[in-house]
Amino acid sequence: MHDVPDTEDADQSAERYWSDGFKDFIRTRIAETFRCRLRSEKAFLSIYEMYYTERFDDYDSFVDRLSEMLVIGAENGADQGVDEVQSAFHRETPLPEPRPLTRYLWPEPVDDDAQQELHDRICAEYRDSHSYIHAYEDHYTGDLDLNDFVDHTACLIIVGIVNGSDAMLGNIYRALLSGISLPTPRRRPKLIHT
Repeated sequence: MHDVPDTEDADQSAERYWSDGFKDFIRTRIAETFRCRLRSEKAFLSIYEMYYTERFDDYDSFVDRLSEMLVIGAENGADQGVDEVQSAFHRETPLPEPRPLTRYLWPEPVDDDAQQELHDRICAEYRDSHSYIHAYEDHYTGDLDLNDFVDHTACLIIVGIVNGSDAMLGNIYRALLSGISLPTPRRRPKLIHT
């Protein structure tokens, strides 16, 4: 057996990840919007009292857990949107059209104002990203100029965020209707620039 140097740590430190500073907005504004709407409406208070008092100290901690789950769903959706862009780069094909789901569950934490703010943040972040501009120049073969390309990318990511949060709400609602344990949300692995 030959000795092979272990370069995993060095390889990992050299990887460049997709920029995702806009996720701070998901973790703060969208999470807070969701928590405020559930608390002000006392939307799930009776379900909490019926099924979840032994698992959570109070209604607020229950709502906080639901909010954490929603954030993970939204972040995973954002990653799926970025993945679509990355796949288009790899295939050297035009960007796909955004595909929103046909259902949107209450309390719609990613409302129109949040979507506009996300759009502005994503566009600013990606227009200033040297690695993203480099990927666009080297791998994109479609008709869009950089500004339109960034705008389209932002739309794909926002649709992913809305779809991901809606899918997580669907999982939460299924658990609440049955009074079973809340599902354990898993974050997708980080996506890597090529």
